[in-house]
Amino acid sequence: MNKNSILSEYKLTKMFDSISSKYDFLNHILSFGIDILWRKKVINLLITIKKKNTKKY
Repeated sequence: MNKNSILSEYKLTKMFDSISSKYDFLNHILSFGIDILWRKKVINLLITIKKKNTKKY
């Protein structure tokens, strides 16, 4: 990785961090709260997958 790509990555991360709370708020409003439901479903799915994978070992 060169200096410019590291700097660009840093700038992008900083920009995203500065807008993420506003993005989440707008996402809740514009999706009428559906984003909360699918996030919960994804979390439950990941928990189920992790439990299945840990039983194999």
